[in-house]
Amino acid sequence: MVSFTPEKIAAYYAPQGLLHEVVADYKYRSEQADLAAAIAEAFLEDRFLVAEVGTGVGKTLAYLLPAIEWAKTQHEKVVITTKTRALQQQIIEKDIPDLIRALDMDITCVEAKGRDNYVCWNKYIEILAGKKALSAEEQEFMTAVLKWVETTRTGDKKELTLKNSLLRHWHLLAGDRRTCMRNKCRFHDKCFRLKMIKSLEKADLIITNHAMLLSDILVDNSILPEYQYLVVDEAHALEKESFDKLSLSCPRQEITEVLKVLEFHDKGFRRGYLRQLKRKNQQLAIDESLALTDRTADLAEQFYRQLSVGIKTNDSYSLVLTDELMEEAWFQKAWDLYSDWHEQLRLLIKSLQDLSREVEEEEEPELFNIIAVLEEVFDSAYCIMEEDLGSEAKIVWLETEQEQAIGICSSHVRIGEVLENKLYDKLSSLIMLSATLSIEDKFDYFIEKVGLSEYLAAERLDLLLKKSPFDYQNQACLYIINDMPDPQHLDFSPTVARVLMDLLTVARGRTMVLFTARKGLREVSQLLRPFCKQKGIPLLVQNEDGSFGTLMEEYARENNAVLMGLDTFWEGVDLKGDLLTLLVVVKLPFRSLAEPYSSAGDKYFRLQHRNSFSNFLLPDAAVRFKQGVGRLIRSETDRGIVVVLDNRLSAKAYGKVFLNSIPIKNTIQTRSDELLPLIEDWL
Repeated sequence: MVSFTPEKIAAYYAPQGLLHEVVADYKYRSEQADLAAAIAEAFLEDRFLVAEVGTGVGKTLAYLLPAIEWAKTQHEKVVITTKTRALQQQIIEKDIPDLIRALDMDITCVEAKGRDNYVCWNKYIEILAGKKALSAEEQEFMTAVLKWVETTRTGDKKELTLKNSLLRHWHLLAGDRRTCMRNKCRFHDKCFRLKMIKSLEKADLIITNHAMLLSDILVDNSILPEYQYLVVDEAHALEKESFDKLSLSCPRQEITEVLKVLEFHDKGFRRGYLRQLKRKNQQLAIDESLALTDRTADLAEQFYRQLSVGIKTNDSYSLVLTDELMEEAWFQKAWDLYSDWHEQLRLLIKSLQDLSREVEEEEEPELFNIIAVLEEVFDSAYCIMEEDLGSEAKIVWLETEQEQAIGICSSHVRIGEVLENKLYDKLSSLIMLSATLSIEDKFDYFIEKVGLSEYLAAERLDLLLKKSPFDYQNQACLYIINDMPDPQHLDFSPTVARVLMDLLTVARGRTMVLFTARKGLREVSQLLRPFCKQKGIPLLVQNEDGSFGTLMEEYARENNAVLMGLDTFWEGVDLKGDLLTLLVVVKLPFRSLAEPYSSAGDKYFRLQHRNSFSNFLLPDAAVRFKQGVGRLIRSETDRGIVVVLDNRLSAKAYGKVFLNSIPIKNTIQTRSDELLPLIEDWL
């Protein structure tokens, strides 16, 4: 085999090395070269590596080059997974082509994405045949894509350059798991998604995202080809995404929709599949299936209506079904309704299976798909209600919306064990990278939660900490306001609004405010909006003024805007230069135990008789805080201030954990009425 050594890889990053010659604005950083060499060594020695890489080190370039060289010289397939599709696209369209040119290598790199990125031929033909009524805007969308669909070689949504108002109708054509007829589809040979999957077999390098990687795990590794080398970028997010992605769900709407496909209940609308089938073939015994469909739909509605009885008005999207709740009368009644509904669903599936053996061949694919969806609903409901409910290894919750139950779900209490069994065990080498993996420079929390403890004990796991090369001492300062009301006090939101008014006057916009709850965001934005309008400061609020992407675009266009958001804004925001000079953290980002993910973590440590706060809630919040603070300084020339309005950061002993985990060491405690002169001096 061609020589592959850590020294050779590190040499590429040297001041006069290959990258200096071919990468625009390349700057040598010893931290980057060390990281690349460590990754190369992990590949070479079949070891696992967990590395925290501070902002500015250049981790993407640090892992891409050794991955490319390893894949090509050693004839080993390497999979790289990122958190976002945006980064995935950047890697595949810019970073890798640049490196391939630099290395002068003939390497095959393929992007692996979910089926919703690709045109479904069956959906397309049905629309052309007039089987689906379209609104005027939907018709405009179809007109805009007609030529493209007929000529595209990939069927990939990313090829489209439509305005967002039209692109939001992409779902009309997008493939989806529920309607996919797989090998029963008449367009199976033309399927764009299958073409993508087949291309992965020939790839040296596969670029995907966490959601796709986890989908592959969910279907027993039947999407991605066999691989032994995996690089996980933004690894801090993998465990939470795994909890969400590897969960089971039984959505109310999905049940309603598939039953409506069989039998539309609304008079005056086109008949459902069963009545259409009966009209075509009078000989078929369809009446039993029709009656079972009606009974199943009615019992499903009763079941979810009864689950809704247990939902009280709150600011949460979910309700965890604790042992105490399951003992209450409303849930016992819901259980009885579930039993009746589940039995009717079983009978309906059997009736449709009998019917499928009698229908003509051209009718079979649609009926096959309906049966497959119903079987999946049946199995999911059984697993959640009869296996997971009450299990120590699982947690079950209701998804809620406007005080209504819209689904019942379950997931693993400790997802790290699932990752260990279904992902790590098949790997020769695993590289996990992020800017936020350690707490007070220790990796203990991350290693345990992602299921790597045994690999560390077996001395197969290496740890690497490479801090940011930025000069935080001169670039950033953090102020803690120590006279704020308690975050639970009624006066907290009004006080936050008053402090923000003062801060915005000094900062002249260029501010991002991070919240932890929708209620607080809503209260403060309502108080702040008249002030911002009067001062001519654009106020951009998540869920009120547009989507994440829309808000980010608008913020970047303005030179004095204020951006206020929740979870998605705590990470993945990259505003360099003067765009962001003031970052305000309203509350320390402790998760609520009402959240299923938090409840699962709490349950795990309680079962081990370990303190859930110190082992889970605190380190989790410290990592999220670290992510949030990391939004401020994104380049060597950035300069700015972090203001924390939660006085627990200074008043509580655990505040040191947060402060010791961030790169900003200039920390000042002050009163709100003393803050402005200090900020003016800094800015």
